[in-house]
Amino acid sequence: RPLYIATVETPKDTSAMFKDHWRNKVESGSKMFVWTSSQKATSSNSPQNLAQLHERWKPDDKICVIDSSTPELSAQLANDPDGFAEQYDTIYASPSISSGISFQRWKPDCVFVFSGGHIGPERAAQACARVRNKEVPAFVFAPCQSPGGGLSVGAGSSKPRDLINHLERATDPLFGQLEDAGDAWLMGWGEMAATRNRQRFAYGQTIVELLKLEGWTVAGEYELEHQQQGKDVKDDISELIQSHEKAHAKSLAKAPIIAAHEARELKKRRK
Repeated sequence: RPLYIATVETPKDTSAMFKDHWRNKVESGSKMFVWTSSQKATSSNSPQNLAQLHERWKPDDKICVIDSSTPELSAQLANDPDGFAEQYDTIYASPSISSGISFQRWKPDCVFVFSGGHIGPERAAQACARVRNKEVPAFVFAPCQSPGGGLSVGAGSSKPRDLINHLERATDPLFGQLEDAGDAWLMGWGEMAATRNRQRFAYGQTIVELLKLEGWTVAGEYELEHQQQGKDVKDDISELIQSHEKAHAKSLAKAPIIAAHEARELKKRRK
């Protein structure tokens, strides 16, 4: 299957490249399955914001959003993935889409996958394979390295023994549980944790290698370009985010005032 990749240094540049190529596809009338790791309405690459811009540019397109805010649509999709998808030109999805869902018949023009690097690379690779038709190309946008320590496990080392030793020194309850389960479990955890930490430093390439194992072939690589168009999209999305924030502020203003003890209980439940 053809794979087009764009792995650049920073999440910011990755986002700009994604928006640029995504907008080109929208304006050309392409039918797409778009998966993005951004989930909150205040995230510039969230399914909601991308879908709203798509509707602004192509009001006649039939568009669907599958994320935590659309449980009814998610249930319909899970019941009959192909029958559901065939009603739409483009589907925008977040990681909340059920892991077992795939499209056997539905044939969009392409699959677009964006990851900011805060979710496991295997999740992004899995998103490419949602559409099973081997003629449908996938476009993957991901940073070279995972930013921050979101994917870091334990001490962040890439050596299993160092991770296990740190776990023991920190008196982490997990060490006792693994030790009680046996050496095989302890060493297995060390190997998996070290692998995850290594993936942090080769995030984009890990996605590519996982896809190659599944039969994908790199057909093209993108370099950072067309920044002005990406900036235009960013400005449009900033406008949408501001409207989301204003709506949230209004809802808070209208919310009933609660007592101090109720606030304390609510805080405990949220921890």
